[in-house]
Amino acid sequence: MMNVEEEIFAKRQCRFNKLAAYGFKKNGDDYYLEVPLKSANFLAKIIVSSVGKVSGNVYDLDTGDEYLLLRVESDTGSFSAVVKAEYRALLQDVADKCFNASSKPRQTRSRMKLRPATVVSQIFHLRNSQTTPSSEIPRTGNGMAC
Repeated sequence: MMNVEEEIFAKRQCRFNKLAAYGFKKNGDDYYLEVPLKSANFLAKIIVSSVGKVSGNVYDLDTGDEYLLLRVESDTGSFSAVVKAEYRALLQDVADKCFNASSKPRQTRSRMKLRPATVVSQIFHLRNSQTTPSSEIPRTGNGMAC
């Protein structure tokens, strides 16, 4: 099962040049962002690795502990739902502003699949270029083919 980060950032490519403007700080090869959540006394920490993989957690500012209910799908309490929703919204905002949707690699001629119109065109061409059976070839009066 995918976690929220994998779900939001699946099929996306990081635009590293956008991270600093968003507020990320570079530390080594990775980028870090810390954002206080408005709904509670929590802090979201998001990390973008050097290859664009996103991970993150939410921490209780009073205790410094990780907010473990963030990862518990079965927890449906209203407080937990608000924290999860705010964290998800933050991740979605980062995805929208700092990542591109991945595009499929361009196909080269050798990898292109035939389209139905191309197949029909090829069949038509083959039918019209086939040799006519000898019985249907027009002949001159002396039996020679025209």
